[in-house]
Amino acid sequence: MDSNKLTFKVNYTNEEHRGNTLQVPYLLEKAFCEIATKLELSDPTIPDLMVNSMPWAGNLRGKKTVYWELDIAEFARPGEYYTFDIVYFPSMMNAALDCGNGRWLPMALDSDFFYPHDVKLKYDVVFMGRMDRTLRGEYVERLKQTDLNILVTQAPRGDETCEILSSGKCSFQVSEFKNLEQRNFEFTGVVPMVLERVKDLDKVMTEGQHYRGYDRENYSEFESQIRWCVDNYSEALKMRDRAIKHLNENHSYINRAKQILSDTNLQTSF
Repeated sequence: MDSNKLTFKVNYTNEEHRGNTLQVPYLLEKAFCEIATKLELSDPTIPDLMVNSMPWAGNLRGKKTVYWELDIAEFARPGEYYTFDIVYFPSMMNAALDCGNGRWLPMALDSDFFYPHDVKLKYDVVFMGRMDRTLRGEYVERLKQTDLNILVTQAPRGDETCEILSSGKCSFQVSEFKNLEQRNFEFTGVVPMVLERVKDLDKVMTEGQHYRGYDRENYSEFESQIRWCVDNYSEALKMRDRAIKHLNENHSYINRAKQILSDTNLQTSF
């Protein structure tokens, strides 16, 4: 390996044609490039580091080869875990699948794309996401029975998502599979969040300091936390700002890229 350059490749199926331009592997690739005084985004036959990820684009090999399994619910390639130097999981909720090479690497925040937008405040609560997921409809219906002004919608990830989220005093997340998800990071980087207490959440953020928490199907606690954000909006914004600072310092994709380099003994001085 050239003492001044480390070659790497992030291997995944680009879904730009589906409007999905901010995939996690792209954000990781961007982070590698941002610390790239001694890194080179390259396409050699055998790079020093090959990061395979989702959507799956084949098991390509490098001198060091890792795999980041992003959908903890579907497990795209468990039959191939043993072929990698390291398999990264965004949650260790199914640690039994670990072949002895598994490590926890949650998703992260990229504040270049997910940040508060200066828009008119229109709603008490904005929920963004698919409504065919377990319990989401129940939580929304509970809020619709209150006097709160609620928007339920979907939008492409990035600016449009941030603009809509920023038009509400708060948002919330409920995880179908009770695991740490991408929106736990990205939405928390935009708007005060009420988050379901799922496995590993307390390892990345502190309840009360960075978000308001609730237990699954405890609707009274859920509504109470939503109302706290609405009724104490200035304090909720301070909570959001603490969360953004914390995530940028500890849970950015640059943090994740450096962790991979360290884990594979490819860490150089940046």
